[in-house]
Amino acid sequence: MAHRVVALILMSLLVWPSVANDVTVDVNKLTHFTTTFTTDIPQLEGDLHLPPGPIARDFQEETANMHLQGKLIADVTGGKFKLKIEASTAAPSAGWAGHGTYVLTFDASAGYAAFEEFGSGSYSKPDPYFNPYHLTGADGSGCLKVNFDNSMFPPSAQVRTMIQHSAGQADRLANAMPHVVEGGLAYYKDPDVGFALRANDGTPAALWIIPPHWRTATLSTFVEQAQHHPPILSFTPFTAVEAFADVTCPSSASTVEMLAKPSTQQALLVAEQVLSRLQDLAPIQSVTSHIVAHAPQMIRNAGNTPMCQASEEVALADTPADQFGFVGIVALGMLSAIVGAGFVLIAARLVSGKKPETGYMQLA
Repeated sequence: MAHRVVALILMSLLVWPSVANDVTVDVNKLTHFTTTFTTDIPQLEGDLHLPPGPIARDFQEETANMHLQGKLIADVTGGKFKLKIEASTAAPSAGWAGHGTYVLTFDASAGYAAFEEFGSGSYSKPDPYFNPYHLTGADGSGCLKVNFDNSMFPPSAQVRTMIQHSAGQADRLANAMPHVVEGGLAYYKDPDVGFALRANDGTPAALWIIPPHWRTATLSTFVEQAQHHPPILSFTPFTAVEAFADVTCPSSASTVEMLAKPSTQQALLVAEQVLSRLQDLAPIQSVTSHIVAHAPQMIRNAGNTPMCQASEEVALADTPADQFGFVGIVALGMLSAIVGAGFVLIAARLVSGKKPETGYMQLA
């Protein structure tokens, strides 16, 4: 997508030199902010072709009841952010529900990236497929911290200077690129993504994935259809940056074990996509490009990359293992996989323009 963004920037500067100034970009809001985001998760509608029966029934319920929301706190000039993802799902027919919390923290000056995971699940009744042993619930958590040489990233003073120099460019691009302002939002479209910025400050409001067969649709068509289709990502108004504490993993465990969990990998993928989508918004890219979107990759590469001086990890069992035994651990793993299934849907929709089709904004 980067080459398309560069092309759009060049076109805007060369082809549309005189434009109406109906969009204002508040650089401070884009560099020091707190926002929450949500993503819409539709039912699979048969994409997995599961055979009829209790498993297909429960999985459809899981998907229909999957909810994901997150919070992003960022000090872009200071090179630090915290991204929190909350995912939950339930299968009422089977009598259980699961919840997962995933937190990614990055601090360039302190030289670390950390990932924390907290999961829980509960059963309200026995189920021959998912709860034959009449369990009542399971809980668990984990933490992984990767240290790196902070000289790998420019100091905050340098980042601040770079952003100040590009502040005027962001304002010009937001107004020069083709857009339509409606209801306080400025709508833009490139071949496969449409998005809206708040016209009064230039902060992102929503993003839609556009299907291949509608990539040639006009901007006005996109704006019309966007009123009737939920975005893949939506952001609340950006407010002042909140303070957050450093992360300390209390003890050590296996990095391999932590990273082998599907829910960990899927949460990192969602976090990566949220950050990279913010980076790729062409009108404000001169500012948002300083967000470190590859922080999730640093967690994945823990112990396998020269940037990592050391790492500390912990996998904690909040509920004693002997209370649930092997079956309890399996149940917890099942709940983790269920929440993870929702992550797969989200990631598939964020990453590409392929199946599932429900990930697209259906321009009809």
